[in-house]
Amino acid sequence: MRSFFVSLLLLALAVSSYGQTLSSPSNNGTDQSAKVTFTWSKSGTTTPSGFEIAYSTTTNGTDLPTGTTAPTALTLVALNTANASKGYVAYGGVYTGTSHSYDLDSIKSVVFPAGTTVYWKVRQKVSGVWANWSAASSFTTGTPVVSVPSSDVDPGTVQVTWNAYGQTVNKMLYSVDGTNWSDTMDITTSPTDFEIPKGNGYSEAYVALFNDTSLVAQSDTFAVSQSDAEISVSADTFSVGTVQDAVVWNSYGRTVTKIQFSDDNGATWSNPQDPGTSPSDFVFPAGADRDSCVVGLFDSAGVANDSAMVVSSLFFVGASSAEFTTVPSGTIAPGPFTLAWDNVAQVEIDKIKMSADSGATWTALSYTLAGAVRTAAAGSYSFNFLSPTAGIEYAQVGLVKAGETDPFVVSDVFELSGGGASFTIPTQYTDPGATMVVPVSIKNTQLVSGAAGKIRAFDLKV
Repeated sequence: MRSFFVSLLLLALAVSSYGQTLSSPSNNGTDQSAKVTFTWSKSGTTTPSGFEIAYSTTTNGTDLPTGTTAPTALTLVALNTANASKGYVAYGGVYTGTSHSYDLDSIKSVVFPAGTTVYWKVRQKVSGVWANWSAASSFTTGTPVVSVPSSDVDPGTVQVTWNAYGQTVNKMLYSVDGTNWSDTMDITTSPTDFEIPKGNGYSEAYVALFNDTSLVAQSDTFAVSQSDAEISVSADTFSVGTVQDAVVWNSYGRTVTKIQFSDDNGATWSNPQDPGTSPSDFVFPAGADRDSCVVGLFDSAGVANDSAMVVSSLFFVGASSAEFTTVPSGTIAPGPFTLAWDNVAQVEIDKIKMSADSGATWTALSYTLAGAVRTAAAGSYSFNFLSPTAGIEYAQVGLVKAGETDPFVVSDVFELSGGGASFTIPTQYTDPGATMVVPVSIKNTQLVSGAAGKIRAFDLKV
């Protein structure tokens, strides 16, 4: 009988001494992850046959079990029930070894709220008997934070540091009023290189962590400096004249009064034009080919050679080819015809030539241009087409630059019909019985070069 009571006493002492060591999260730890893995060490040397974990967010953990009491006898939930307020779960891992853990997030999908204090205990089962619950340990989850490196930042890439402390976040956004958010960027780890957008300058700006569309945490207020003005052109090569949407610019709140042109990389400025709104049409001035052209924004009255606020990169302006505006077409009779052309680039035009063999050879029409018409922005010249000596002839006309032989602008092919000399007596007369005067009109559409084209005499027979 005595031995029985001694054994019973020893068993009771053994059970009461099974207190586990709770190692993680650390007792009274702060800024802990909201996704918790409980870690503890067994008590004694005997391999346990079971563990149970109880946790609660009730103040001081007053609803946690003590001694060998089952949690269901108190206000905790049933076994293997867990939520973000309280839980009672059974460990189902390997019992050998000393240290054991239970990943509450992976197994039960529990994520504690930010800034929450959690109390927890563990008990173990040995030889079919549950030992006393361990002493309670507590920890407090962290509140997500996000910050930029300075209270004053420039637009561009900024390294943003953040810690979600286990809360789910997947995006970073930007705001200049703390209400409207934009410039979404997907994030995974801290720090994150975030692109602060260019703007007019803001005294109140924020970056924030989001879980999809839900705001999780936002930074303290910081200021963003005003962006430098920008200007660019829509192509790297232009012809003279008006080009739609040629200049793209943004002054970021600065006053802009003119856009000007330079063909010497900004050494001198000319051709001031009202900017309107971006993108702006621009008239590139006439001239020869130029490869050092830039445009600039100006906040003055646009007087030549003012200092530009910002200058574009270099681009090329080529002299536009002239083009005919009035030219023969179809079939025309020899005789006077006025050619007209546009010459926006004011290229110097020296001659007009004609070809009867699709441009294989060109013959000067003996019309060498002179005076202002050579470089006029819009030119014209009137002359007689020579009749071909044999029937219909296919022809083209072209404009020739000074110092060159072949035309640089050529018309379409047209047909030139044959001609000749003819008389016209306007009235039929009766026999007057005496001398009378008869007006005779002579038309010579032959107009070929040389003596063969001249009318030397004619006969009139009555």
